[in-house]
Amino acid sequence: MKPKSLFLLQKSIEFILSNNYDSAEIYLNQLLKIDSKNSEAYRYLGIISAFKRDYSSSLNHLNKALKISPKSYFVLTNIGSVLTKQRKFKEALDCFEKALNINSKYHEALSNKGLLNFERRNYKEALSDYNSAIKQEQNFMPAWLNKANVLVVLKRPQEAEEIYQSLINKFPTYFDARYNYSLFLLNEKKLSIGWIEYENRWLSSEFNCNFLGSNIKLWDGKGDTNGLLIWPEQGVGDQILYGSMLSNLENSSITVTVALEKKLLPIFSRSFPKINFIDKEKIFTKTDIKYEKQIPIASLGKIFRNSIDSFPSTKKYLIDGVAKTKKIKNQLNKSKKLKCGISWKSSNPYVGDEKSIPLEIFLSIFDGVEIELINLQHDINDDEKEFFRKKNVSLIVLNVDLYNDLDETLSLIEACDLVISSSNTIAHMAGSIGKLGAVIIPFASGRFWYWHEIKNTSLWYPSISVFKQNDQGDWSFPIQRANEFLRANFE
Repeated sequence: MKPKSLFLLQKSIEFILSNNYDSAEIYLNQLLKIDSKNSEAYRYLGIISAFKRDYSSSLNHLNKALKISPKSYFVLTNIGSVLTKQRKFKEALDCFEKALNINSKYHEALSNKGLLNFERRNYKEALSDYNSAIKQEQNFMPAWLNKANVLVVLKRPQEAEEIYQSLINKFPTYFDARYNYSLFLLNEKKLSIGWIEYENRWLSSEFNCNFLGSNIKLWDGKGDTNGLLIWPEQGVGDQILYGSMLSNLENSSITVTVALEKKLLPIFSRSFPKINFIDKEKIFTKTDIKYEKQIPIASLGKIFRNSIDSFPSTKKYLIDGVAKTKKIKNQLNKSKKLKCGISWKSSNPYVGDEKSIPLEIFLSIFDGVEIELINLQHDINDDEKEFFRKKNVSLIVLNVDLYNDLDETLSLIEACDLVISSSNTIAHMAGSIGKLGAVIIPFASGRFWYWHEIKNTSLWYPSISVFKQNDQGDWSFPIQRANEFLRANFE
């Protein structure tokens, strides 16, 4: 490679390592202007696109690199990783095997093949792949981290924790490890240290969330302030969950402004009248909001939820709209049967498949129980509606925008006698208003840490029973428990 080309490539890599992808792309495109057949330039453009989750562009760049260098096991491994993200597992496996046929000792191909097996629920094979990668490169941190994560799924938490701790001790700035360890600790109900480690989420490449980036001092929970801004992170369900901690602030002398998803504002404004709520979009643009301290909403946990005893027994903290609820109840009261709201899948782009329950399996919850089902699934499709008809199962589908109009959705949930759901936004909404119900969750992969169960009851939502898989991907046990829950309470 000519000196100028090498310089441009090295500069682009420096920018990639500092997460300055735009500058890296400028240097790589400049490199291609003087060397149009530079496969490494195309490869790194593909890597950048993958970091941005633009997988189509990533494959376009990587295939150009492969055309120039068909024997590059680096490129083949990168393509396999992107195909894994797209859940094109057969094609991905073919790429990894081609890479390993060229270089059987390439640790990244072995480790990424492990990620593929993890996604396919071949957990023992994944563990073997990670061990093979570590054998080739003892200090390859991603393989160690992935090994710890698969050990959790394989019910070997003590070994997993030892790896997390070892990684952090050896590589204290490996923030992906610190973030994963925090999730492990929080899941294990080691809340005090878990919240501390969870602050590293913002430095982890795995945590995909906008950061406020304010130079205003972070609130530590001590002392009064003339203005506190609490800003949102993650999805609607998470904002509802962490919003439960606003009860600790409602009667304080602090002036509090909370930014949330716009569709949550009517609900929270009604439920916490002493707090000012604004659209989250306002805080990420120029704004005249005045505040002396700020904190992301999940970080309230390190202040207000440091032990199991710190969780209130109150079952309800959000309030439905009375008029809307009354109107919906009038629509539903044509039958005297028990009314159960149902939602069986998640649209989460990363773990939705792990959280979603096949409809035929989900409906077996209601075997032997006289009940009327109310649809709470916002993205129910025609095939699913036809499935209900073929099974001769009555499903009431009201004209409610279950995705955009969360205020009316909350009223529909309140109008039900109970709710049974996968671990999605509906479960959070039901718990927030104290609605009796159950949530069906995966064993580990796809299970968000906050679905703790203490005697089968949610720690965050005392009205919700939590039924968890015994083994990853096997819904039989929690489905049976949910059926028993119905029979015990409503037969």
